[in-house]
Amino acid sequence: MKSDAVILECDWNFDEVPDGELVACCYWEYARESAFIRDVRKRCLDLKSREMLNSEIWEYWGRDIEKIQSIGYESEVILGGFFFEADVAHQSQDEKLPNYSIRVANPV
Repeated sequence: MKSDAVILECDWNFDEVPDGELVACCYWEYARESAFIRDVRKRCLDLKSREMLNSEIWEYWGRDIEKIQSIGYESEVILGGFFFEADVAHQSQDEKLPNYSIRVANPV
């Protein structure tokens, strides 16, 4: 399969990543390249799921989320990013911006 997509250096070059965070990069790459995980995310964002009953949602994508969770703690980061829109900064360190994060935790 031929792809004309441009891959940015920040998408593959982990030279500047601290050694203690390289494993997280591997999980992130796995999730990003997994057709299964991308499909589950797409279904989670599907507008019709907002109108479903809990039992229908469970049938629609609940069991697949359990499969993702089976990889362990790292799945929390993957699943936590499911509902973020691409190219949107959801947390800012600039207190003048509406997306300023006053949370104590590290930004996502």
